[in-house]
Amino acid sequence: MASAEVELALSLYRDHKLVRQVLAHAKLPDGANRVAISLDDPKRGPFIVVARDGGFVTCLGRDMSTGGLPIVTRQQLDTIAENFNQLRERIRLAVSLTGGQVEKLYGRIFRAGPRLSREEVMALSAMQPLLWNELVTSLVEIEREIATTRAILRNLRKPKPRHRELLRITWEMLWAFAHLVALIGKDGRIFFGALGEKAFGFLRAFLPAVVVQSMFTLWARGAWTAARIGKFLLGPSKRNFAEGRSYADLFGGAMGIAAIAHGNVRLRAEARKALCVSPLRGDEPDVESVNRLRGDLRTIVEGGFERPEEAEELALTMGRATAMACLRGSQQYRFERPEDVPDDLARAFACWHWGNPKEEFQFMEILLVMVPWIVRQPLESLFLPSSLLQAVRLPPADKWAADVLLRPYRAGFVGMPAPIRVPKTPGRNDPCYCGSGAKLKRCCGAA
Repeated sequence: MASAEVELALSLYRDHKLVRQVLAHAKLPDGANRVAISLDDPKRGPFIVVARDGGFVTCLGRDMSTGGLPIVTRQQLDTIAENFNQLRERIRLAVSLTGGQVEKLYGRIFRAGPRLSREEVMALSAMQPLLWNELVTSLVEIEREIATTRAILRNLRKPKPRHRELLRITWEMLWAFAHLVALIGKDGRIFFGALGEKAFGFLRAFLPAVVVQSMFTLWARGAWTAARIGKFLLGPSKRNFAEGRSYADLFGGAMGIAAIAHGNVRLRAEARKALCVSPLRGDEPDVESVNRLRGDLRTIVEGGFERPEEAEELALTMGRATAMACLRGSQQYRFERPEDVPDDLARAFACWHWGNPKEEFQFMEILLVMVPWIVRQPLESLFLPSSLLQAVRLPPADKWAADVLLRPYRAGFVGMPAPIRVPKTPGRNDPCYCGSGAKLKRCCGAA
C-alpha cells in the first residue's frame, strides 16, 4: 500500500466510532457480516475488511479478491466521514460555547435577538435533530404571540414604560422566529418526510406566516428552508399560489415554488408548471388584483431561470448597502462608498437586512430575484460571525419592534382588526333594555 493508504487504514483501525458510522450510512445488504472498505479504486483496492459491528478483520492489497463482500467505495467513505467529522466538530463547539450547559445555548435562540452568532448556530445545528420537535412547537407558539401583540399595540402612539418592555420582548420574539425558521430547514426533508400527510397543515401556513412578519432577513431564511424541505413543501406552495387571495398566501406560494425549483433540479419542471395557473373569474373586488399580482410574481420568478447571474449581483449590492448602514461609525470597518465593501463582507450581510417601511413590495421583488443565490448558501451564512456582530450598530429595540409590528397592516398583509364597540349602557330613566317599556329604574334596574 502507498503511505497515504496505510495512514488511512491505520486511522480507520483506531476509530471504531467512525467505522460504525460509515457502515450505518452505507446501505449494506441484510445478512452481510463483513464489509470491504476501499482505500482507493472501488474494484482493485486496496481494502480493509471489517465486521458489521466495526471491528477490524484484515487488509487486502491492491488487486486482491474481496470474495464477493459488499464494498464501501472511497467516495462513500470520504463523504460519510466528512459529515461525521463535521458533526463531531460542531458538538465540540457546542460544549465549548456552553460549558456543557446545552439549555444555555438553546435559550440564546429566544434571548439573543439579532446577535445570535454564526458560531452559536453551527453549534445548535449539531443538536438540531434532538431538538426538532421543540423547535417546531416554539415556532407555532411564537407566531401566535406576535400576532396577539401586534393586535394589542396597533394603535400605540406614545409608548409608556410597560409598553417599551413589551416591545423589547417582541423584538426578541421576532428574531427568535427568524432563527427557528432557519434551524427547522436543516434536515427538514427528513423530518417532514417522516411526518407525511400530518405535516400538510403546518406547511400550508408556514411561508404565509413568514411573509406576514415583513422582515427581509426572515423572508430569506424562509426561502432557504423551503429549498431544504423540498417536495414536501411543493404541494402546499402550489395550493397557496393557485387558491390564495391574500398577499401573504400568494407571495409565500411564489417564494416556496421558486426556492424549491432552484434548490431541487428534479422538481424544477413541476415547480415551474405550478406558476401557470388559470386566472380567477368573477365579479369579486379582489379578482383583478389577485390575477395581476400572480402575473407579476410569475414574471419575476421566471426571470430567475432566464438570468440566474442577476441573483448574486443583487445579493452583493444588498450586502454592501446593509454593511454601510450597520457598520457606520465602526473603527474597524470604514468605507466611503458601497463599492469599497469587500465581496466577502457583502455576502455576509446580503440576507441580514430587515427591510424598510412602505417598501415591502420592492423588497419582495428583490427577494425573489435573489432566491437562486440564497438557496445555494450554507446555513451559517444566514448569520453574522461574532467578530462582526461586535461592530454592528442596531436601532433601539422598542422603536424597531414598533415599526416592524405595524408593517403588515400598512402593506395589507393582514387586515386591521375590527374595533371593539361596547354597547351604550341605558341611564336609570331610559327605557329598560328588556323591552318592557318601563323605565330601567322601575324594571331590571330596580335592584
